[in-house]
Amino acid sequence: MTSLATPSSSPDDRRALRIGGPPDLLDALPRLLGYLPRRSAVLVALRPPGGRLVMTMRVDLPPPRQEVACARLLAGHAQRSGATAAVLVVYDDRPVVGGGRWRGASLARAMRVSLRQRGGLRLQDALTVQGGRWRSLLCRDEGCCPPAGLPLRPADDPSPVAAALAVEGAAVLPDREALVATVAAPAGASAARLRALHERLARPVEPEPAGRRLRLESFGRFVAAVEARRSGVVPSEEVAVRLVLALHDVVVRDAVLCLAADDDTSALLALLLDLAVVAVEPFDAPVLTTLAWVAYARGDGTLANIAVERALQSDPAHSLARLLGSALQAGVHPKHLRRVSAQARQVDG
Repeated sequence: MTSLATPSSSPDDRRALRIGGPPDLLDALPRLLGYLPRRSAVLVALRPPGGRLVMTMRVDLPPPRQEVACARLLAGHAQRSGATAAVLVVYDDRPVVGGGRWRGASLARAMRVSLRQRGGLRLQDALTVQGGRWRSLLCRDEGCCPPAGLPLRPADDPSPVAAALAVEGAAVLPDREALVATVAAPAGASAARLRALHERLARPVEPEPAGRRLRLESFGRFVAAVEARRSGVVPSEEVAVRLVLALHDVVVRDAVLCLAADDDTSALLALLLDLAVVAVEPFDAPVLTTLAWVAYARGDGTLANIAVERALQSDPAHSLARLLGSALQAGVHPKHLRRVSAQARQVDG
């Protein structure tokens, strides 16, 4: 496995997300992940009431010798999410051959055993997707699940859940690489220009009392930029770089992290994505970890993981990046980050 499990949920898992059956689940998963999964194993964790979706976890589809380890990893995440049941979805790019060999049966067996060993969790279903079709690996009724499988739901007829996610802004990119590109560092002439701008605008953190005034001004500019982004206004390069540099002051950064407790953080996330693509090394780790925190608090573990990876490439010793990386690997639930943000806001007044 080359990719660790990255916990995700609905864009705001404070709202219950319930999915009717396999067709709806398969239609919603790309929007929950943010991209079309390929050669992947995805575990969807569920808990009462009514099979509420609490977390999705994706890994690269493992080779046979690593299936047991993969199943144990995913089952651990499911247990920590508070799930009582789970659905495994196996994505394989290769078409079904010979009229019916669907891949994933051995992984499903390992998954069932691993879930049972984690406090008696139940594998509710195991689905496999190949060549635009799907079938259940557990169903033996050919009237329900024919050997040739069933077609995936057409894009022009989305399920209610997928439609709701789309309205909330959940896009579907072609693959994980396309999602990585949305957080990629600038390159070429653009990188050189932005690096010069960073170096020109950078300044050391001021001591008190001047430092307190500057921090309040920096945070005020950040809040104003979030409100402007809510109206669709993208910051200029100079404004964006000033905000990137403001996050080097941990007091300002922590105040911004408190905003992750807000009911609607879509504008905050959009602004941080704007800042990430103008930030250059060695100035980029603070904004990337802030982006990772906000994405993770929203339930978007995939984006959080990508941001953490880039932050650690820039600064391997960055403490918040390392902390978030550990939390992602351990399957810490997004609600805990929101709770920390809310508690820090109460302390700061």
